[in-house]
Amino acid sequence: MASSGKKAGKVVGIIQARIGSTRLPGKVMMQAGGRTMLSYLVERVVKSKKLDNVIVATSTRAKNNAIEEECLKLGVGCFRGDEDDVLNRFLLASQWAKADAVVRITGDDVLMDPDVIDYVVEGYLSQDCDCATSFTTHSFPAGFVLSVFATDSLDKANRLELSEYEREHVILAFLGRPDLFEIVEISAPPKWQAYHLSIALNTYKDYTLISEIIQGLSKKNKYFGLEDILAFLKTNPRLQKYAYSDGY
Repeated sequence: MASSGKKAGKVVGIIQARIGSTRLPGKVMMQAGGRTMLSYLVERVVKSKKLDNVIVATSTRAKNNAIEEECLKLGVGCFRGDEDDVLNRFLLASQWAKADAVVRITGDDVLMDPDVIDYVVEGYLSQDCDCATSFTTHSFPAGFVLSVFATDSLDKANRLELSEYEREHVILAFLGRPDLFEIVEISAPPKWQAYHLSIALNTYKDYTLISEIIQGLSKKNKYFGLEDILAFLKTNPRLQKYAYSDGY
């Protein structure tokens, strides 16, 4: 993995994961094909050509020990911080990794395409900004929405008086503050545009969908991309119905 960053220096992918999900507890440790969802996600993220390192950021609560143990097996670093103040945990993880810029990836994004990561990172690197995000453009399907932050901008945001909701979702600390932060919005190219779909792990229905996508595509290519997923869903109306979303 190597960064082409002209200004960002060290770019690190940080996977945010915890056991205590309210809708689907323990989802990142659920298995498909004898492997955890977290292992699939890590395997795909480390294929990014624009990341210098990949780590997992979880909380200090004891129930997340399983995540740290899985990280040890997968050979990736694991930072542990506050359960609820995700912004602070994300900032401290960024500093721990000695990152100049970080890509926020959630545990929901099991099938993340490394090419999507590279595309959004390139958008960040191409302009002088605090953050680049596809969150606001309503173009990528859920499960492939990313934000890239400068570490010093995360530090600046962390010093603000923010709501719990803003601290939980990180990008919300930046949006609506144009006087403080320069934000670049990244739209999906036509091949990846599928805002009406959700391929993110939030419910048991999502788990079924993702498991069937893995089973259907990984035999030919275990690093299948978002284009492959969208094509697969088009030929499987039952699964495509599972993936329909009201947006994120």
